[in-house]
Parts: sequence; C-alpha cells; structure tokens
Amino acid sequence: MKNIKPLTFPFNSENNTSIKQSLFRFREYFDSSTIVGLGENSHFIKEFFTFRHQVIEFLVTECDFDTLAFEFGFSEGLEVDKWIKSHIPFDDLDKLLSHFYYPNEFKDTLLWLRRYNQDNNNQITFLGVDIPKNGGSYFPNFRIVSDYLQRLSIVSSDVLQKILNLAEKFDFYSTSQLALNLSLFDEAEHNELKALLLKVYIRLITLQPKLESLEFQSIVHQVKGLIYMNYNADAMESFITERGIEGDMGAKDQYMAESIDWFLKNSLGKKIILVAHNAHIQKTPVDFDGFISCYPMGQRLSMTFGEKYKAFAITNLRGETAALYPDNDYQFGFRVDKFPLDFPESDSVEFIMQEFGGKEC
Repeated sequence: MKNIKPLTFPFNSENNTSIKQSLFRFREYFDSSTIVGLGENSHFIKEFFTFRHQVIEFLVTECDFDTLAFEFGFSEGLEVDKWIKSHIPFDDLDKLLSHFYYPNEFKDTLLWLRRYNQDNNNQITFLGVDIPKNGGSYFPNFRIVSDYLQRLSIVSSDVLQKILNLAEKFDFYSTSQLALNLSLFDEAEHNELKALLLKVYIRLITLQPKLESLEFQSIVHQVKGLIYMNYNADAMESFITERGIEGDMGAKDQYMAESIDWFLKNSLGKKIILVAHNAHIQKTPVDFDGFISCYPMGQRLSMTFGEKYKAFAITNLRGETAALYPDNDYQFGFRVDKFPLDFPESDSVEFIMQEFGGKEC
C-alpha cells in the first residue's frame, strides 16, 4: 500500500489529452509486458468502458499492442474478429452482441478497432477468451464443432445428435440463469452430456498427429470450452446455494487463461490487452471472508508469464456502482441494481487512494 502514493495522480476521463499524458507515465510497464489486464470493479458501468477505450487506443497507437482480448465467448469472438477486419455491414454488430447486454461504449470500441484496421496495415485482432454465451449455452460452440466433426467424419452422427438434443435443453443466456434452472433438469442428463463431450475431446486428441492445424487447435479449444462450461454450471449452482467448495469457480478462469496461452502459442499476436472483471485479472485468490471461491485467470497468467503479465484494476470511490443478483425473472438470469458506495474500508485499496488524493474518483 505504501507504494501507491508516489503513483497517484488525477485523471480527467473527459480530457483525452490529459489521459494520454498520464498514461505515458506507465509506458515502461506497458512496453515490458506481453499481456496487460484492464479491469472493472463491476460490469455494465459506462464510465469504465469510456476510460478503458482511451487506454486501449493508447496501447494500440503508442505501444504496439495488436490484440484486444475480452471476457467474451471464444467462438463468438471469432465472428467479432471477422467483423472488425472486414466490410461486413455495420448493422451486423448488433446481431453479434445480441446474446447479452453490452453498453454502447463497448460498441464504440469495436467501431474504433474496425476503423483502425481499415486505415492501417497492422491489423488489430479481437479475441474472446471465455466459455460460450456467458456460460449459459453450448451454442454457438457446438454447432462449429459439430460441422467440423461431420465434415471429417470424426464422430458418428448418432453421438452428435445425442449431444445436440441434450445441449438444446440447457440453452440459456448466462451462467447465472443456467445455474438457477439446473435443478429443474435430470442430473443424469447433465452428466451424460459431460461424458459425451469428454469422449469427443479424447477422440480429437487421438487424431492430433493426422489433423494438426490451426483449425484443429481452434476446434479442440472450443470443445474444452464446452467441457469447462458444463463444470462451471455445477460450480455456480453450488456457489449460489451456499454449497460451493474451494476454488470451484475457477474452471472458467482456467479456460480464459488457456485461451490467452493458445493464442500466443499459435503466434496469432504478440502483445495483448486483456479486458475482464477485476476479480478475473487479479493475481491473488478471490477470497470471500476466508472462503477461496476462485484461483483467477490473472493468478494463472502470472504463474505462466511472470512479469510479462501486468494487471491494472479499475475502481471508483464515490457515487454508485452496479450490483448483480441472480434472479430468474430477468432475461439474462440476474438483475442489475444501482448500489450506493459507502466510505471505503480501512484495509482497501480504495481507502488508500482516497487518503492520497483520489477525492474525485
């Protein structure tokens, strides 16, 4: 905490020049990094998206970052990447983001990336790192995987049809929504789906020497996303009903870390901007009053990449924040309430920031 004071200075999020000048103070951290995590203390806050956009623009134009990775489905991200690198109609972006609520400020960032790619030879890649459809559905991953498996006659049509029939039963918008509804289904069916997906994964691995290619690696990673998603639904259901066990919520985080590793190992980019919740990019366990719910993506990336991974949390001290509560009456399986912020607790980063001059944050 004592090291925070020398690094404290005011930002004006409405002044692009001021932000750019301030970010130059971090230039040595950015230049020495392969991955820079940019967080948020809660989802759906437009001010965080606006500020982060300015940081993203700086990292791309001044520090040669070539990839924007986002807490967004891996398969869905492939389509967004096509959109920012092409002349696909602008209106298609709304369709690509229709599976979840994304603030307009996120769309503004994607529009900027598209314009940048149209004006520059060095193309920026968009990478989704997450399990499919916010952890609520096996689609679109399974359709992509199924097409590949059928085209190469790797798995029988009977097995694929059985997976499809089961996957369609568990088709929701988010992890929260799937977890809230999991008890309504036969547990044996959920476990059967897990077993079938694992069978497909092992079948693919047995053929790796024959099929090895970038497409093959992408398909394998998407199958792993389906397996992790299945496990993550059980973990979330246990967590919501206060039956969670240590670290169980980390399945999703392991997959997100593997997405970054997969991308770099396949030489698809050199320097990555990684946007996710503070709890995902942090380098220490997620601790709820002594209960470790998750060993997060950031901790895993730090173990793999060391000082090449830097994490920058984004937080606020005053006003309101967004609080998310599991609720089946809402479209995405949770409601978002405005939550007034109390005075920061004495052992928090926010308290130290306020003491050192962050009065307007």
